[in-house]
Amino acid sequence: MAVAPYQYFSFKSGIAGRLAARLPESVRSLGVPLHNLGVAAIYVQMCLVYVVSDLFKVQGAVWQDGTTLFLVWGSPRSP
Repeated sequence: MAVAPYQYFSFKSGIAGRLAARLPESVRSLGVPLHNLGVAAIYVQMCLVYVVSDLFKVQGAVWQDGTTLFLVWGSPRSP
């Protein structure tokens, strides 16, 4: 009998429901907002990573003297 790989990483059907029922309603109602806050935090962190990376890149000498733009715009094959 073949076993699906996702069965190893999930609760059996009754266990998850029983665990959720033991939590107070105030804690259960925070699940979706906390998830959304976590997703928003990851989004903000990724934006900050790109912004800081670009700011450090622009401070380099190759960007400040225009060599990079010349190489990109002057190439016959742009990505």
